[in-house]
Amino acid sequence: MAPTAVQARDGEAYVQYALGLTDPLDTEFRVDGIKQANRVDYHTGQFDTALSVGYDFGTIRAEGEFIAQRSRIHDYIVNVPTLLTGPEVAQPALYPDVKGYTHRKALMANIIVEAGGNGKIGLYGGLGVGFQNVKASRFRSRLLLDPFIDASSTRLVGQAIVGAYIPLSKNLDLGVKYRLIHGEGFQYTSIQGGQTFKGNFGSHSWLGTLAWNF
Repeated sequence: MAPTAVQARDGEAYVQYALGLTDPLDTEFRVDGIKQANRVDYHTGQFDTALSVGYDFGTIRAEGEFIAQRSRIHDYIVNVPTLLTGPEVAQPALYPDVKGYTHRKALMANIIVEAGGNGKIGLYGGLGVGFQNVKASRFRSRLLLDPFIDASSTRLVGQAIVGAYIPLSKNLDLGVKYRLIHGEGFQYTSIQGGQTFKGNFGSHSWLGTLAWNF
């Protein structure tokens, strides 16, 4: 079994599936040009999943990656009077009754530097760039049905990745991966007042991975 287990992975294509939890960064919204007018705090422990297809050149790997994340609002903070759900302007305060989700999908191109591997424990780190679509889904008061934001925006984002893996068989690797992804300039128009909400989205993620080497 030993010669089979240590067959080289260099010069092979691979597919990797990742699943885990994400800790979203707070979103600071610039409302009609006013900085830090609103802030969104999210629940931790939301899901992150990704599918990567790449090629191992040896020390360097190149891959394309599809990422899907979802985050749920925990608290909504108003720092500058803002028209939210309903006809009245929301005054500066913490609004725990505001609920909603962000659904985030990204297509990334990653360059990864690898050490070890080829049938042994492998370590890697890399950077990626791509486009992420963030749907601000039904940002609303829990007491009222009408949302004040329900729209999507797509922007350029970047990410940093580090991970490790061990071979389970000739073709299969089991691993863990950490991801930091961040993008700015996502823009939405509110439904009621036509205000412009512009902000950043990012997250820390911890994932388990399975990779199949061809």
